[in-house]
Amino acid sequence: MKITVTKDGTAAMLSLSGSFEAQDAPAFAAEMKKLNDVTDLALDLDELTYLSTAGLGEIVRAQTKMNVSLIHVSKEIAELLRMTGLYGRIAVYEKN
Repeated sequence: MKITVTKDGTAAMLSLSGSFEAQDAPAFAAEMKKLNDVTDLALDLDELTYLSTAGLGEIVRAQTKMNVSLIHVSKEIAELLRMTGLYGRIAVYEKN
C-alpha cells in the first residue's frame, strides 16, 4: 500500500492506494503517530483496491483519537463497513 499525506494545521488527508493488508498496518500506524496534533482526518480511498480486517482495525483505532472521514469509498468497501457496523459510526462518502 502507498500512503500520501497532506497536512494543514489540525487537519490531514491520507490518500491510500493499493491493498491495505495486515503487513501494511505498521506503516499506517507510524503515519498516524506523526499526526498527533491532528483532530480531523480524511482518508481518501479512491485508489484503494482492498481493505483487510487489519486495515479496518487501524481505521477504527484512528477514529478513537480524531474525527475520521472516509472519502471516495468503493461499493465493496462500503459494504464491508456496513457488515461490520461501522458505516454509521464513521463518516463515509461513497464514489458516485
